[in-house]
Amino acid sequence: MPTPLDRLDPERRAALVRAAADEFASAGLEGASLNRIIRACGMSKSSFYHLFDAKQDLVVLVIGDLTEQVRSGLEVPAPDSFAEKFWEVTEEFLSRLERDLVAHPDALLLGRLFYAAPPEGAQTGVVAEISAWVAQVLQIGREVGAVRTDLPAELQLGLVVAVLRTMDQWAVQALADEGTTAGLEVDVVLDALRRLLAP
Repeated sequence: MPTPLDRLDPERRAALVRAAADEFASAGLEGASLNRIIRACGMSKSSFYHLFDAKQDLVVLVIGDLTEQVRSGLEVPAPDSFAEKFWEVTEEFLSRLERDLVAHPDALLLGRLFYAAPPEGAQTGVVAEISAWVAQVLQIGREVGAVRTDLPAELQLGLVVAVLRTMDQWAVQALADEGTTAGLEVDVVLDALRRLLAP
């Protein structure tokens, strides 16, 4: 059964998502003003509260919509494509990912929002999906001898996800503040991963 949100005109939904993303990324979840969001997207308060019960519901919508937009422009290889030439494929993927994310108009906004809001709702699903893919890639790497096997796989996954998330958060902040991620090029990320993972 369709919800009121499903019946919302796509252009109005996009305007709402953009206004809310800008506000949440700038002010965080606690500091964000629903009145500013409503005013920015030209929606009436009654229409807004007909769609959402709480700010968190809006955050989930915004992260979900922006994630889908950004994801549609990304090509994520199947984990088994890392079986041959693991580190070369990893480098190619990281280079392509950086290029595609920098070129996507909503990627920086999504990153700012992702790190400004507490990890709930849509964020949890995105992190789980990324972690599952990374776990499969690491398993392939372990099987072909490109990734060390002297650490438990779960520990290795946790370390890799933490390192990548920390680097990504730093890059998002640097891009937002300075417009550059100088010092965190793909070869630096790859070197950190090799030091952590290579046998």
